Amino acid sequence: MDNVFFDTPPALQGDGQAQLRQLYGYLYTMSEKLNAAMIEVDVQAKREIEQTATGQAKQQAEGFTTLKSMIIKTAEIVRTEMQEISTQLHGETEAISADIGTLMQEMDATIRATAEGVLQDYHFSELVTDTQTNTHYRTLTNQYIFTGKINDNPVQYGIAIGEGVTAYDQDGNPYLNQNAKVATFTMDKLAFWQGTTELAYFSSGKFYITNGEITNTLQIGNYVFKKMADDSMVIVKS
Repeated sequence: MDNVFFDTPPALQGDGQAQLRQLYGYLYTMSEKLNAAMIEVDVQAKREIEQTATGQAKQQAEGFTTLKSMIIKTAEIVRTEMQEISTQLHGETEAISADIGTLMQEMDATIRATAEGVLQDYHFSELVTDTQTNTHYRTLTNQYIFTGKINDNPVQYGIAIGEGVTAYDQDGNPYLNQNAKVATFTMDKLAFWQGTTELAYFSSGKFYITNGEITNTLQIGNYVFKKMADDSMVIVKS
């Protein structure tokens, strides 16, 4: 905090009322400076306390992580007990047209519940055959919804939704591949992943994204970025 300097008490002049007003003015100025100094001291004290608490919390978190890792690596006995409930469901659809072709669909669902959470795993397979050309088209879809512990460090509970879709042409070559697309929902964050890469997320009232594309308009406050017919961009007030 900067030093606080007070003016030298004034030499009182005039009659008693004038001198009293001069004294009140001096005391009022000194009081304002003291209040401002105390506010600054309070702000700095709170900032130092917060920084100290943040540093201590970080040290404690690092110490906890290190201790847990050492216990696991050096433990002579590791015992894990987990109860599990599991159910499997299956469905099939077949459509045959002698002149056009056939359609085969298979659906499988596995629901698995443990103490860590509930996993709903879905598998969909579709095979379309053209009778006239004897060509085949296949689509495989794997999706899941998991509710429970989705992070270990720190431990967080939420929802994870994942999808993998692969489509094959008549020669058996994949022409669509959307593997490992995942969205996660926790109390303070909504995130979108491609594999292990976090592409975008909402948190603390803000949206963060690595790369973005806006095809028409973008509005920020009262101002709109608008794409024109000649592909130029203008800013107009809404």
